[in-house]
Amino acid sequence: MIELAVNGVGVSRPYRFDISIYRDNEARFWLDLTNPDVRTMSIDGVPIAFHSEGSWARFVGGLVVQGGPGVVWDNVEAAHDAWLGAGRPPREQYWLTVTAAGQEIFLAGAPAGAVA
Repeated sequence: MIELAVNGVGVSRPYRFDISIYRDNEARFWLDLTNPDVRTMSIDGVPIAFHSEGSWARFVGGLVVQGGPGVVWDNVEAAHDAWLGAGRPPREQYWLTVTAAGQEIFLAGAPAGAVA
């Protein structure tokens, strides 16, 4: 998958947020909650992101190139937009509920309903 992310043919578009959003620890906490199977790295100076199901993205010349079965970077950007829209909440504002059916993440002070 890494080889595809670095050299594969995909669909390109300008990006709104590049991979550097993962350097902000508060943003990364949210991004890891909402996109837990996404990993990022840089190969030979080319930033890439990939999802465990096979989607990938690379950042070259102001564009993101995406390929695979999904649109990994579209999903990450949407999650980052949601986090910004919520006022950039720090991790202390999240609550976790764990039951036999799974887990839900809530944002303190937000309307009822899980956020991740």
